[in-house]
Amino acid sequence: MAVESPTNENLATVAVASLQGKPKRTVAQGNRLPALTGLRGVAVLLVVIQHATTAMYGPCSFELRRLTAPFFCCWCGVDLFFVLSGFLLTDILLKQCSSPHYFRNFYARRCLRIWPLYYGFLALAALVAVATHSSFHGSQSGAALVFSALFLNNVYQSSHLPCWMTIGAVAVNHLWSLSVEEHFYLGWPLIVKWLKPAILLNICFAACVVICLARILFYAHGGNPFAISVLTPFRIDTIFAGSIVACLWHLRTDGSKLHELAKRILVPSSIAFSGLLYATDFAPAAPILATYGYSIIACTFASLLLLLLSGDRNYWLNRLLSRRELAVLGKYSYAIYIFHFPVVYMFAEKFENSGLLKNDADVVILGMLAPIIVTVGLAILSWHLLEKPFLKLKPRFSE
Repeated sequence: MAVESPTNENLATVAVASLQGKPKRTVAQGNRLPALTGLRGVAVLLVVIQHATTAMYGPCSFELRRLTAPFFCCWCGVDLFFVLSGFLLTDILLKQCSSPHYFRNFYARRCLRIWPLYYGFLALAALVAVATHSSFHGSQSGAALVFSALFLNNVYQSSHLPCWMTIGAVAVNHLWSLSVEEHFYLGWPLIVKWLKPAILLNICFAACVVICLARILFYAHGGNPFAISVLTPFRIDTIFAGSIVACLWHLRTDGSKLHELAKRILVPSSIAFSGLLYATDFAPAAPILATYGYSIIACTFASLLLLLLSGDRNYWLNRLLSRRELAVLGKYSYAIYIFHFPVVYMFAEKFENSGLLKNDADVVILGMLAPIIVTVGLAILSWHLLEKPFLKLKPRFSE
């Protein structure tokens, strides 16, 4: 989409002033983003590995615990999802600003993508609860169902610490991230509709700074780090980071300059990211992470995304992330994310005290790999039986 160059000196002009020159063919040209599909696959794989590892921590031997300890940091896959979501949906909004059905199209397509599986999953969880004679009246299961259905899962968790949210036997703690995204996209399309990308870029930068400061102040005044890690006002800076990439991408005139900029940012941010994870022993709600740490993670993933977008199709990282295996995971990533958490913890509850796990090999195969395989199988079924029929309706909302 053609964008007018900004006339005033601001953050946007500083970011794009040096990007003059002849455009190059990039991985994102023509709206084909194979590497980004693979990146979604990496994100969901990280999250699933982290939960599969932590769920089976008890039966592990000391040696296996040491071996799998680095996997505890894979929770950052959620942050990668946030950055990707911020980029992809802001990119869509920027391209459709001139559409006469801008709001209708965005929200209709968003609902068709999210709601069928989301509410189908909640309905299935409720049926399981009824079948297992779990009471909803005045119970935690009833609250978990209602708050999750209203996309307030994260609000409930933050106000009931410590909190383990289940609908019957189905764990739903992981739905907090869907709540954060839905909250963000309630108002963001209105802002994108009426402001130019250069101004949006300034807003996104400012929001990231303000949110980081808010986390620091909240924690300094006794705020709980776990509450910080799930509440929307403290976590949407990662989505804003993806939106920054979208704005830069629309303002670009030379992808090669953006590629160099991304590399210059990625190296130091990755080093800082790694140091943070090591210093906090991979804990997602550690005070350092819950204050400025999330900002460093957002910067790392945003620069990685910009590197992929501005890179040539033959760039080694784009080729790696375009592999078929990652593309398959990326295609089913939403359903994998929805199903993995309850499946993983159902397996853990089944095997942890059953006496069936005789050694570490049993723990890895039955407790870690088996739930991952079951999750992928459920995701494939969900895609073909539930998601795909609704997604076929999306072209009706593309004008």
